[in-house]
Amino acid sequence: MRNKYTYISLIVIFFLLIIYPNNDDVHGQLIIDNTLTPAELVQNVLVGNGVTVNNITYVGPAISIGSFAGGNTTNLGMNGGVIMSTGSIFDAPGPNNAGNTSTNTGGGSDTDLAALIPGYTVHDATILEFDFVPQSDTIKFKYIFASEEYPEWVNSIFNDVFGFFVSGPNPLGGNYNADNIALIPGTTLPVTIDNVNDVTPSYPQYYVNNTSGLTIEY
Repeated sequence: MRNKYTYISLIVIFFLLIIYPNNDDVHGQLIIDNTLTPAELVQNVLVGNGVTVNNITYVGPAISIGSFAGGNTTNLGMNGGVIMSTGSIFDAPGPNNAGNTSTNTGGGSDTDLAALIPGYTVHDATILEFDFVPQSDTIKFKYIFASEEYPEWVNSIFNDVFGFFVSGPNPLGGNYNADNIALIPGTTLPVTIDNVNDVTPSYPQYYVNNTSGLTIEY
């Protein structure tokens, strides 16, 4: 990484329904769109100024990745960004009036994600990869993890998971090797429904109960 002073913000939202849980669609003002290619999503939506990206690849069905807008009129907590789902991204807008909303895409697993939740089988993984070179010594990304398995399936046979894996030179020395940086603050725990919930409870300060939510499904 080159040492500069620009503050970079990478903004992304992930709805990962790893165990199985229409172009523009509007419910509660959340606008979902899947007309951009994965490369366009990374270059025009995900990455801010001061970052060069290339080698963009996406593994997953077309209905599982896109962009969203209008989040500031919902209880989402983020106005816009990239949305990824293990099912259909068009299931995301509210209201949350069904307990088993899902779209089976028949997708496969991912070794890095599976390593975060030993003992569980990962299905319908959606994977977005790209190389990036920042003009800064600081990079920031924001994400929201949402799951249809909340709250009924916490501490059950299902355990949805999210990972943000980084490989490459570490500015502090050495190299990152598929290191997951999406961790519960102050811990080494990955973001899963078992690790973040108000059922056990486990780190409930990071959990938002969206049962009967009007604007978001999950």
